[in-house]
Amino acid sequence: MKCLARVSLSASPVERDLLLRTMTRVNGVCNEIGLRAWSQQLFGLYKLQCWLYHDLRREFGLSSQMTIRCLARVANRYRLDRSVPCAFDPYSALVYDDKLLSWNLLDSWVSIWTLDGRLRLTFAGTSLDRTFLEFRQGETDLVFDPPGFALSALCEVRLPHAGRAVPRNNSIGSPAGVGDETSTAPRQKDNTTSRHAPHA
Repeated sequence: MKCLARVSLSASPVERDLLLRTMTRVNGVCNEIGLRAWSQQLFGLYKLQCWLYHDLRREFGLSSQMTIRCLARVANRYRLDRSVPCAFDPYSALVYDDKLLSWNLLDSWVSIWTLDGRLRLTFAGTSLDRTFLEFRQGETDLVFDPPGFALSALCEVRLPHAGRAVPRNNSIGSPAGVGDETSTAPRQKDNTTSRHAPHA
């Protein structure tokens, strides 16, 4: 059964500002890649990476892995539609792989890449979300959820007995997710793009 795990991040005002700056910078880089790709009608990941990787690293100061993620994000968008230049909202959710975000489920914290380096943040969620995180698959979304941030991840939950999930293990994992502290029902994965802009 596929479910969406969701947990909220505990961050100070300074840390929230850093996450927001990271989010808007990365989305801005994706928009720049989209415009450059459109201008040359180059849409494949390999061609974009050969052409733009080093320029992007020099111009925008992203890590190597995040630069590659941006290029892949644009290439994937152009696989769906090449009729117009692709565009990303400044507050669109950011997709993190395991090289950019790691989890410690036992002690309830994550280590996440930002413009100023790795940031260690604690997270909170329901017991159900924590169970789901044992089954995390693939990437994690960083979601702007004013006034703070959340993490969301798709989980493939195995239910050998009705209503009882069996985790892969009880040790420190490298899963992902975000949480609604009141919900106890499995959530289907939806669009994690935030449509809220920060309050002035």
